[in-house]
Amino acid sequence: MTETCVFCAFGTPYMTLTKSGYTAQRHAGKNGGYTALEERLKPLEPYADFVTQPLDTALPPRHREAMLETARRLSAPLPNCRVDFMFSGDRCVLGEITISSAAFTKPYDNRAQEDLLGSLYDLSRLPEFLRKGREIAAALGWPAETSFGHINADDPRLTTGGQ
Repeated sequence: MTETCVFCAFGTPYMTLTKSGYTAQRHAGKNGGYTALEERLKPLEPYADFVTQPLDTALPPRHREAMLETARRLSAPLPNCRVDFMFSGDRCVLGEITISSAAFTKPYDNRAQEDLLGSLYDLSRLPEFLRKGREIAAALGWPAETSFGHINADDPRLTTGGQ
């Protein structure tokens, strides 16, 4: 089995990551490489241990439009996420949605790459997402005070990871 992860910012797919080598005995894939979906984002592709994959490998033509549309729809209400698709032969299925890929712990090599990634996020929309998150939590009967969705600089939970 192989996997393509589609990274999205506010409903816009901007990059893919391919993985391979899944088996019944091996539940984690080997990273292949990142592929930027826009020319201006090419500086986000390089990592020393990854190899950029051709677009036809990352997003096979037969499934490309369905994958991108699925990623757009699922990620539209989220500032950031990764939508994963699994392949077995020619069959493509939705794998999972990850809100903070690698828990945002794998920084780029330089400030220019970080700035380019940051340019994808419209931070003025964060209050809207905070309000919506609290509405959802209230509707589910969950306390909003224990969520992981921190955006206020004075929020004391920032130091505890929401615990």
